[in-house]
Amino acid sequence: MKTIEQRMRHATQLLGKVKICLLAGGYSSESQGSRENAKTLLPYLKKSCMDAGIVDFDSKDDLIQRLRPWDYILNICYGVGGEDGQLQGFLSTMDIPSSGSSVLTSAVGMNKYFFKALIKSWGFNVPQGVLATALHEEDGQNLKKNYNSLVIKPLSEGDSEGIILTKSITELERAISNIPENLRSQWLIEEFIYGDHGTISVFRDGSDLIISDAIIFDLPKGSSLYDKKLKYRIEDPIPITELDTVTNKHIKQEVNSMYRALKCDGLVRFDFVVRDGKSYYLEINTIPGLYPGSNTSRCFGREMSFEQFFYISLAADIARYEKFSQNNRGLHKHNGIDKN
Repeated sequence: MKTIEQRMRHATQLLGKVKICLLAGGYSSESQGSRENAKTLLPYLKKSCMDAGIVDFDSKDDLIQRLRPWDYILNICYGVGGEDGQLQGFLSTMDIPSSGSSVLTSAVGMNKYFFKALIKSWGFNVPQGVLATALHEEDGQNLKKNYNSLVIKPLSEGDSEGIILTKSITELERAISNIPENLRSQWLIEEFIYGDHGTISVFRDGSDLIISDAIIFDLPKGSSLYDKKLKYRIEDPIPITELDTVTNKHIKQEVNSMYRALKCDGLVRFDFVVRDGKSYYLEINTIPGLYPGSNTSRCFGREMSFEQFFYISLAADIARYEKFSQNNRGLHKHNGIDKN
């Protein structure tokens, strides 16, 4: 296994040869956060790359022309349209090298119901849940009978957007009644697991999977949900602690298996709850937040600085294309990056 210093040297050499574009914005509820993230990351790229810039995904018109001058696209368009396979498919079809996972992996990851149903079938633990439209069917009735606290959440939103914790059937039905009937198929109802809420991050570097420690959040007294308000306490971040050695090792093994089985690429984050030493997976983020102090960077904080983490994970993803071009003579190259 290479050392951090060795990986950093390789990253610095590679990044110095490429022109990288931050693709930010989009149309989801997280678009503004994406644009702010791009402004934060740009100086790091300017410092390390041949050239760097930002393209705002504010329109599909002439997007290809705006992206073509760049060797590699770092996609940080979060949420619907940017993270769910749509943009991934567009970039892939246009043969534009870009960050992250494939269309299928992105689509599965963005839909919390599909993601949990899939990994549950592989033997991983997830909260019990149903679509809001199935509340009055058999599975929904069982869910209401067996759990005192239930969470309602949109299937394809990030940042804990729209999550409602209910502690009675009356609260649950009132919350559902506030959702337009034609949109209820896009909402998930699931048991709320009281335990330690945490996260873990992973990326691939060649044949190695670099997996962070699993961290848990020390929520303020009286808080049960790690919600958007707590997540963005930038000036006063929620304290984190590492899990015990045994549980940490177990979660790392599970994440290793899920990352490979889901055919993930690039940087990915898994959110979970631990109760009585047992891990329950809540969601996967195929485009996790990427800025100093983000949960993803905090996962690696014990091993690397933000700059090391950002450069190493970015260069590792770019190297997928560089290696491909080296192994296939005759393909069009530009600054060492395969355009096919």
